[in-house]
Amino acid sequence: MINSFNKYKFIVSSLFGLLIVVMSPAYAFDDNANAKDVADKLNELYSRTKPCDNNEPAYYCSGIVIHGQEVPVKDDNDNLISSWYLPTSRNVESYSYLRADITPRSGEPIYINTGFILTPVDELEAHKQFQYKVYCVYPVDGGTFGNADTSCKFSDSNYAGVVVDSKDIRSVNDYITKLLDNPTEPEWQATMGPAFLADKNGFDLAMQIHQYVFKDHLNKVSKHQCLSKTRCKVHNELIISTWEESKVAPEQVPVMAFFAIINDDQNPMFERTGRTSTSDAEMKQLFKDADDYAKAAHYSRSIPVVTIDMAKLRSGARDIFEPAVRP
Repeated sequence: MINSFNKYKFIVSSLFGLLIVVMSPAYAFDDNANAKDVADKLNELYSRTKPCDNNEPAYYCSGIVIHGQEVPVKDDNDNLISSWYLPTSRNVESYSYLRADITPRSGEPIYINTGFILTPVDELEAHKQFQYKVYCVYPVDGGTFGNADTSCKFSDSNYAGVVVDSKDIRSVNDYITKLLDNPTEPEWQATMGPAFLADKNGFDLAMQIHQYVFKDHLNKVSKHQCLSKTRCKVHNELIISTWEESKVAPEQVPVMAFFAIINDDQNPMFERTGRTSTSDAEMKQLFKDADDYAKAAHYSRSIPVVTIDMAKLRSGARDIFEPAVRP
């Protein structure tokens, strides 16, 4: 689920002071890192389809794990980095997974036009970053609100229809017959569940279902996923652990980049403004957040700002990430 602005402001107030006073030994993600280096790395990850080693799920070594977060542009004290530390009552946050061979080219696979991108699991230890955990994955937006336990189950406990456990779904065909074509509110069930374990088998199946629904059969879930004929939410959902502010210093935050969307004529966030790209005000805030982060980390590490070109993504191009230009 997308964070609300009020929740964002609540989170911010508890962290920013921590960034200034809590430090670990100096560590740089890459001593020569800059926005172009990171954009090139992200393009490589987005394009990579080779299986990971040791039977690991795809998100360990390929694809992009991304979190959409609105940038507050009215309060200079707000900071995007603070959304990484969340109230312990939830202890997880929602992300989506992008990869060139999986991500739909129509609709909106990234619902919020700004946010951040996680470091791949396989690279966390080498970079001495926090080892986050992926608890489960939904082929579509799971509509989650609760903690790890409740977020990895069917979301609506009051739903009166037939709830199918993910253990009953072992193939795309099972998903079609037991959920998508189920006569008891099949669209609702297909849209809101179930969650799969985030091991290799569960993640692979969830992504196969994601492709089936959003690349070929979007019409079957359009009632719940589409705001209009051209504006549809087509993101999957990963439930990932947050990290305690008292234990994770700024240098250890497992984030590769801030991002901003450009050239997007299908994003619901832009519909009310008529824009197709992230505004200059939002871009200025992203760069301010990057500056604040570098200062908090005593300039031992930086997190660059990159853009995601949605026109390129929809054309099938694989070089969708580029260094952002400071307004």
